[in-house]
Amino acid sequence: MLTRDGASSGKGTDSAVCGDPVRATDGETEQAIERLAEGFPYVGVLEEWSKSMSLLHAMFGGTCQAQEFFSGNSNSNSSAYDNSVLQGWTDEQDGKVY
Repeated sequence: MLTRDGASSGKGTDSAVCGDPVRATDGETEQAIERLAEGFPYVGVLEEWSKSMSLLHAMFGGTCQAQEFFSGNSNSNSSAYDNSVLQGWTDEQDGKVY
């Protein structure tokens, strides 16, 4: 659960782990969004890998290299995944963070 990871203290004391059936609270979601906005100077998006690499260089310098535009994941396009097993379920809190 992305939201729980972003809201955790990172010290190993939080009981929530990926796959925890307890949904993240609105407070945890707000905290994750705040930490993402204030604690990371740059966040790339896998679904927009090429744009993310270009933005990284625009923000921090350097020139783009051909090898940076290969994400290393042949399934990086989210449409390649079979989401039917989710039966329409979405994680509302993670959607807010994303």
